[in-house]
Amino acid sequence: MRSKFPAVQVNIVEGSDNALRQLLEAGGIDCCLFHGDHSKLDWVPLGRQEIVAWLPSSSELTKYPQVLLAELDGKPYVRIHPEEGDTYTKLFEARGLEPDVRFTVSDCYTAFRLVSAGLAHTLCVRGLDELWSGSVAVRS
Repeated sequence: MRSKFPAVQVNIVEGSDNALRQLLEAGGIDCCLFHGDHSKLDWVPLGRQEIVAWLPSSSELTKYPQVLLAELDGKPYVRIHPEEGDTYTKLFEARGLEPDVRFTVSDCYTAFRLVSAGLAHTLCVRGLDELWSGSVAVRS
């Protein structure tokens, strides 16, 4: 791309889905990559991501090949991106479930470290756990 369009400069702006959407709608950015349903925008899905449970290796839930969302109800939990009314929280709410939120964080790495330390469980997308090492069991 650089050889064909040498004058093009790319500024990468990071932020929550809500913040990026607001920037996009206000004309502050030209395009955006985010997850979730943004049907009011002109958008193209680039793929699907599976949501999985991250469990401390000491959790009794690790003995099961899969974990139901209901099994996380009442368990110590790390909420990721709470400012967005995050996707994971909506999954619990839609089923009348409420995890015991002990921590709120703005990134998946911090959530991974808290789970690895045995302090809580969380939900995240499959594959991110492969970026880091720690005592985390991943279950569908």
